[in-house]
Amino acid sequence: MINTLNFNKKIKKFDNIILWGAGPHVEFFLKEYSYKKKLFKKPIGILETTRKNKSGSFFLKDLPYLTLKDVHKISYDKSLIIITAGLIDLHSQIVKNQLYYFNIIHKKSIEYYDHFKNKKNKDKIKKIVKILKDKKSKKIIVKKIQNIIDGIFTDNNLKDNGPYFNNDIVQNPKRENIKNFLYAGAFDGKHIDRFLQNSKNGKVFAFEPSKIMFDKLKKKYSKQTNVILNNSLLYDRKIRLKFNDDQINKGLSASINRKTVFGNSYFVEGFKIDKLVNKFKADLIALDVEGSELNAIKGARKYIKKHKPILCICIYHTAKDHHRLIEYMHLKYRNIYNLYIRQHSYISYIETVLYCKPK
Repeated sequence: MINTLNFNKKIKKFDNIILWGAGPHVEFFLKEYSYKKKLFKKPIGILETTRKNKSGSFFLKDLPYLTLKDVHKISYDKSLIIITAGLIDLHSQIVKNQLYYFNIIHKKSIEYYDHFKNKKNKDKIKKIVKILKDKKSKKIIVKKIQNIIDGIFTDNNLKDNGPYFNNDIVQNPKRENIKNFLYAGAFDGKHIDRFLQNSKNGKVFAFEPSKIMFDKLKKKYSKQTNVILNNSLLYDRKIRLKFNDDQINKGLSASINRKTVFGNSYFVEGFKIDKLVNKFKADLIALDVEGSELNAIKGARKYIKKHKPILCICIYHTAKDHHRLIEYMHLKYRNIYNLYIRQHSYISYIETVLYCKPK
């Protein structure tokens, strides 16, 4: 099933650990996996290629910045670069910066290894495989997790087209009779546009917590009465949540409760889908809410039982989401839904979606 043997030995054999990217998660990652759990040696420094920093200055108290010249003086045979930026697109800079001889993994490899080395979590994946409806889903969930642990960045064999619809689980909205679409994590509106192109008379109720992206969406859809926008974050109760819009990375790694140094932070309101139970009947719900998917689903109990919409839930934001979201949907709604997994990017780390299709 999930193989974690020898991973830790492989990581510990490197004399020089270099972190690449002064992302928002570096401090926690370093303390948790190096200092506390000792999964890798103390890094010799951090390489930053998206912002200029003087060699010898410090990102953290004991983590000096390194330049590319500094890194190229180090033996690549005995060195491991761990990508710690919020975005994984630093892979595109490997050739440009002549780092291709170095051993390079993303920090998610270590995070996933640490989670799935636990037998209980491995066993949860075994149970998940039995729950999923088709062989393709079973293959995807296991291979995708293994890819991340093994540092395999791309895998075209797992990729399917059509996130949320126009795929082999949810076909064209017209054919599926999907007229109303509830979408959380609207971002720049690309999936709203896709839906409206495939359903000319369709209606969209979209959520976007970022003030900046929300204002852009308002301007974009100002003349479209069939698009309703809400500047809040889906949750399981009414609550004020500190949100970071991560504008330094164009909003691609936005999250809840992140330090202000990495972008604009402000409070947003939590919103329960159940509030819409008698106001907007969605035929399709898609959730891409940066790791808050479980809370969003818990806030939709009444809605799901009454309307039984098709659900498309992103499960790739954390290692545990790969089993806890499936466990929850099976526990609460096994009589309503069949469960499937599809991978919508050739990049192993992202765009993994749990499809809940009414029986």
